[in-house]
Amino acid sequence: CLLYCCAVLNSVAHEKPHWHTPLEALTGHTPDISALLQFSFWQPVYFAQDTKFPSDSPERLGHWVGIADNVGDALTYNIITDDKDHLIYSSPVR
Repeated sequence: CLLYCCAVLNSVAHEKPHWHTPLEALTGHTPDISALLQFSFWQPVYFAQDTKFPSDSPERLGHWVGIADNVGDALTYNIITDDKDHLIYSSPVR
């Protein structure tokens, strides 16, 4: 939850530095917020998972908890699985 809140606050413009985001003030580039607009915190989502048997569903249920900054592409997310409460990284999420 704390990492998600920090990501949102770092991507929102503030009046003090001339209506720039903290990330923009730091790097000089406007941050891409598209990953934050896809889902809300703790939203139930389905993520792809490898299965051993064709009869098994290729999707599992979990909860969206944020953006995976240092893993995968720009739209890779942190997901908490419902069955084992593990944090995983997944890009194909719906």
